[in-house]
Amino acid sequence: SLIKPLQLLIPASYPSSSPVILDELPLKVSDDLSALFERAKAKLKYKLLSMNVPWLIKDIARAWEHCAREAILEYAHANGGGTFTSMHGDWDVC
Repeated sequence: SLIKPLQLLIPASYPSSSPVILDELPLKVSDDLSALFERAKAKLKYKLLSMNVPWLIKDIARAWEHCAREAILEYAHANGGGTFTSMHGDWDVC
């Protein structure tokens, strides 16, 4: 996986209070992957600002998946790649 799982600390008072996002990478990774993780995490923190508090684990997980995919796609585009659709267009009906 390009982006490692997000680690959360779940307080005893959950769901009355929100989980806490841990700011460390779970494993040693390359500088590129570390930058990708940090980019996705920054996007997540921005997205969480618009969500109702307390945050639910499922909402954080959905937001993390969205932000991670977005960060990977931006990285791919910046390095000459992308998705099939972004490079070749939509499928045509034959």
